[in-house]
Amino acid sequence: IYVFIKLLSMKDKKIISDKLLDTIPNDDISSSHIRYLYKKRIDNKVFISIIFELILKGSISLIRQNNEYFFIDNKIEEEVLNKSEENVKKILFKEIGNSENVTLSEIKKSSSKNSGYLYREYKLFTNTFEYEFALDKMFKPTKSIIDNSMFYFVISMIIAIYNLLYTGYVYIFLGIFIITSILVKIVNDFKNIEEEKIDEYKSWLEFKNYIDKTDISNLDIDTLENYAMYAYELDSYDNFKMNLHKKYTIDKDSFNNSVLLSIMNASVFDYIEKEINKSINTFRFKSIVLFARNKGRRL
Repeated sequence: IYVFIKLLSMKDKKIISDKLLDTIPNDDISSSHIRYLYKKRIDNKVFISIIFELILKGSISLIRQNNEYFFIDNKIEEEVLNKSEENVKKILFKEIGNSENVTLSEIKKSSSKNSGYLYREYKLFTNTFEYEFALDKMFKPTKSIIDNSMFYFVISMIIAIYNLLYTGYVYIFLGIFIITSILVKIVNDFKNIEEEKIDEYKSWLEFKNYIDKTDISNLDIDTLENYAMYAYELDSYDNFKMNLHKKYTIDKDSFNNSVLLSIMNASVFDYIEKEINKSINTFRFKSIVLFARNKGRRL
């Protein structure tokens, strides 16, 4: 109870803004990093957005052949990628694919067949991504919060184990164990934005408001393509897509020179995102809940 009240008192006040901002606040930050800033955790959208960022960079190509979608590794010589991007390509093309390409159906099949192995690789990716994000210095350090909470967690676990072994009160053990485990996760995931970054965070909320509340169908293709992944990461994708439909209705050739906008307008993006999202959830569930232990890749 003490730890819970202490955490509530330390948590950031909710940051809101009703203003609109019609430009990307900081285009030096990738959309995947903005997702982490916006949600304060690494979710499936972070991994998925990096795939499409790599498509925009030309590192990966997307093709459809025989009713199947393929991701192709373009194998660019002397390509400069950060470690998390390299991890994503490694998972797609080396751990699942044949080093040249990978299909959506192969991703789906492998997520079930090689769940333990893929989850291990995915955790390597999330750890790398979190380290890279830390270099942006968006969040305050949490070491003191963890250290100050540790004493209470240890005492709680001792009491829980005592009730299990010496009193036979299994329900008390389960109650204390579950509540303490939840609090440990809350402390581990605790994020407060650095004071000097609050204005930038608010600017991203204002950019989200602009996407949600403004008719942007009259913007040029380059601008819309720059906005696309940020709209997706800020949970404004439905409004963004509605504007794409409106633009397409006026001019059917609008997106001929943009793969990303074309697949978003045609709902191909939605399908790919859904399948990858399900695949990540599958290997995570099998590894964590069903305790899958296949640490080696099975062909």
